Amino acid sequence: MPDLSKTLYRPELGQDSCGTGFIARTTGVPGHDIVQLALEAIGRMEHRNGINVDGLSGVGAGILTHIPHRLLAAEIEDLPEPGDYALSMFFLSPKKAKAAQPLIKSTLKQIFNPQNPQSPASQSKIQNLKSKIEWRAVPVNPVILGKTASQSCPFIKQVIIHRPAHIARGNAFERFLFTARKHLETIARQAGLDDFYIASLSAKTVVYKGLMRPPHLADFYLDLANPLFESALAVMHTGSSADTTSGWRHAQPCRMIAHDGKINALPGNINRIQARASTLTSPYWPNNLKDLQPIIDMKGGGSAILDNILEALVRAGRDIQHGIAMLMPESWESLLDIDPDRHAFYRFHAALMEPWDGPAAVTFTDGRHVGAALDCNGLRPMRYLTTNTNLVIAASETGVVAIDEGNITAKGKLGPGQMILVDLDRRLFLTNDQVKNELTRRSQYREWVRGFKPLPTETRPARFTLTKNGRFYQAPPKVNTTPQWLARLQATFGYTCEEIMDIIRPMAGDGKEPTGSMGDDTALAVLSPKPRPLYHYFKQRFAQASSPAIDPLRETFVMSLTTRLGARPNLLTESAKHARMVELASPVLTDADMADLKGLGDPRFRHHIIPIRYPVDQGVNGLLQAIKRLCTMAKRAVDDGHAIIILSDLGVDERHAPIPNLLAVGAVHHYLLQQGKRMRVSLAVESGEVREVHHLACLIGYGANAVNPYLALATVESLPPAQEIELDLTVAKRNYIRALEAGLLKIMSKMGISTVESYVGSHTFETIGLSQDLIDRFFIGTLSRLGGVGLKEIAAEAQRWHQAGFNTPPTPRIENPGFYKSRSKGEIHAFDPETVQALHAAVRMEGALNAEASGQQAVVSGQWAAG
Repeated sequence: MPDLSKTLYRPELGQDSCGTGFIARTTGVPGHDIVQLALEAIGRMEHRNGINVDGLSGVGAGILTHIPHRLLAAEIEDLPEPGDYALSMFFLSPKKAKAAQPLIKSTLKQIFNPQNPQSPASQSKIQNLKSKIEWRAVPVNPVILGKTASQSCPFIKQVIIHRPAHIARGNAFERFLFTARKHLETIARQAGLDDFYIASLSAKTVVYKGLMRPPHLADFYLDLANPLFESALAVMHTGSSADTTSGWRHAQPCRMIAHDGKINALPGNINRIQARASTLTSPYWPNNLKDLQPIIDMKGGGSAILDNILEALVRAGRDIQHGIAMLMPESWESLLDIDPDRHAFYRFHAALMEPWDGPAAVTFTDGRHVGAALDCNGLRPMRYLTTNTNLVIAASETGVVAIDEGNITAKGKLGPGQMILVDLDRRLFLTNDQVKNELTRRSQYREWVRGFKPLPTETRPARFTLTKNGRFYQAPPKVNTTPQWLARLQATFGYTCEEIMDIIRPMAGDGKEPTGSMGDDTALAVLSPKPRPLYHYFKQRFAQASSPAIDPLRETFVMSLTTRLGARPNLLTESAKHARMVELASPVLTDADMADLKGLGDPRFRHHIIPIRYPVDQGVNGLLQAIKRLCTMAKRAVDDGHAIIILSDLGVDERHAPIPNLLAVGAVHHYLLQQGKRMRVSLAVESGEVREVHHLACLIGYGANAVNPYLALATVESLPPAQEIELDLTVAKRNYIRALEAGLLKIMSKMGISTVESYVGSHTFETIGLSQDLIDRFFIGTLSRLGGVGLKEIAAEAQRWHQAGFNTPPTPRIENPGFYKSRSKGEIHAFDPETVQALHAAVRMEGALNAEASGQQAVVSGQWAAG
């Protein structure tokens, strides 16, 4: 295999179209007809599956069903009753299968035959049940595989494991099997068995999947064609896991879900889950879940990672539909007529888990429930029907199975954020409202959410004084706004005259970003002769065709800027303590909001201010040492129990330059992630650097939870009198904040991300012109295809700006480098006036030549006519 890291190709950006669905009998009676219908549906969704050039290999197809008890009982004489044994599906590398099997066998015996089992008295009636492990060769027909699928086909074995006597049936057994699988995966990883994969290990369900074309699934797995293979449910899928290349382990269904879509905020979701590892506790795992680490399998891709998280939530005690509602909530904030219980349910869980945002249609099952759900935008199709024969059929499209119209009792489709569910134990089919009503009324969510502490982001009249002309003005800002000092700060932070007059001023006047045309025709930041902010090295990425963007103007219903500050609670439990957070309507803070945040005086929300400045005369070494100290101070603040860290560049002077905010945020965010402490604290930035929407998006995208652009707000208040905004300064500042918020929503929508809490730390940028060493230190995981400048060059530009601010008496001159409009001796534009004039001249010249040619042709034609 070639080293793809040295090429421009990135497999994690791959996209696939998928089809998914489920078929279930509400009575819970198993039958082979359910399996046949599922296979029929998979075959009819082949157009949603890619086909290899060999014509026989696909990108993935699979089915998740109940364990086929009758089939296994026909082969195994002493097979226990359903629920008293588990079935595992192993994928082993053919080259390492012989070496792997002894290791797996010995590990299984160690897990399922403990030396000193402590059996509860309530389980005395099953003390005579032996813990036994049997291997079963899965009958397969590799002849039907294409060349590509055949070359990567694993050695497939099943293991039947009798329930140990000291483990109770049901959820306890499933939880024990979940822990056993994680232990097996750890042992295999330590033994270097990289291709080892457990497709399923459960006492209820089993997964059959692979890289064959969908119609050939039963041709390869002969079990599926056996009439003894019976199930009351089947979840099917055609396609592979999102964000990965096709492979046998990447085919779906996963262990609980089948997923059609893409998780746009995946990097941020992964970072937050990994950061939560040290805070997870559960009475079911008294050793702080060490046996379950790592929670997520990074080899599986986005769909498999989502499955990993759902499985952890379910094994920790939640119903599967509860877990789905946490991971894929509907757009509850904008629903005016939403039931108060449902509103409280979503508001409470928003503090536990940010949405796994992106277009998605998910079918899911734990063996007892089976259902389907859509993301909050409803950007994937999911239709369903019920019959008078107790069938419920849901799929990515209609017509996947042949059903007599006379037997159909109801038809429908899922809307944004909706869910349907079949409860096999209660023999019920539940619609969206029925599912949500059951979920939201189980606990005291309406009582618990009173623990949130709102912090208004609207500027309040009490902070303003009335002047003689009857206009309201804000109290003095937090920085010296005398013309000389303000100019020094603006120069030090790299402000340009263009940004002040062509960006900040229109935002304050109109409440929205100014519009331009023709894109950016200047050189890349790394090639520019002018000093550029670090933000200019980051380019926003866009959602792809299979992951469409959102229209932030017409789809504001699904967008949210609500932000919560404080220590994130333990994900695996629920209590009133989980709602102890500061709640903001927006991540953009005014000076008054920042003052309020600092003055909360609540021990639950202790804050710690860390300066982000460094001695400018020490150059790059001083900058590097300051960043290291910054990370150490952040870790110490978390250990001391502070729930909010404020990174502040206030206090810049003749000797101290600001650390580039993006470096500071990226360094602290990733350092705390690596230390497992990131979810115990929120990061707010008191920034003199932020003045454009892109700057704000970068800071939030790399870990900031809230930002106060204090110098930009002071700039709004101090615009030159000759060009004073025709608005009260209160309104002007509010307009500027609203413009930042609207611009942030627009950038989020490009990636199909609906909520700002999913956008935090999502890394939805690509760098152009930064060295790999810099990325590996401060922006881990960011896509970069080229190298470029490092910390030395960044420190040099920061020093250059500082000199412009403090070594140019008496008042610095704010430069106009011509980044947006071409200027003489400014930044070079591809379409500068000279180029445009030359183009005009060329067009006129071509026109003149055409006219001359037309005249000559007319003369010749006249001569012919005269002749």
